[in-house]
Amino acid sequence: RIKSDTAPLHPLDAYPLPLDLDPLEKYEAPYLGLQYFDREAARLFFGRTRELLDFFGRIENPEVRLLCLYGHSGVGKSSFLAAGVLPRLEGFRQAHYERRRKTEGLGKQLEKLQKTPKTPGKAPVYILDQAEEMFTDPLHQKTETNDFIRTLREALRAEPTATFVLGFRSDYL
Repeated sequence: RIKSDTAPLHPLDAYPLPLDLDPLEKYEAPYLGLQYFDREAARLFFGRTRELLDFFGRIENPEVRLLCLYGHSGVGKSSFLAAGVLPRLEGFRQAHYERRRKTEGLGKQLEKLQKTPKTPGKAPVYILDQAEEMFTDPLHQKTETNDFIRTLREALRAEPTATFVLGFRSDYL
């Protein structure tokens, strides 16, 4: 996306991180342990260049409306979305990232995100992580799943330029 006569030094230079991200303001060390890498830790997150380029190739395709990112528990799906994708998306799309909250459910979370004022010239991307939990939570399973399917169906129709990304463990594919 960068227009220049010189070749980029790194393949992801076309999708730069925001300059204001300084992970050392929040984290004392670059090793987060079992915690996932969030947006603020984006400069510490590396090693997924090929996957990020593949993801952005899909996200830039206007015919791709729904992406499902799945993998085994612990492989770094949340880190990939929150630290690898989200801050880079912000340069050219209106990016939203939400992890499922069982007190609300993904359907209600998506409805709230859709009410966010739109940025002209930036199509929205709604990243909804840990989507499998709506199937594994016995207290909310049936109502949340139906609510989310209805909300997603309506959102796909109402926002033709939006892209929806669902992150979930492959055990529930």
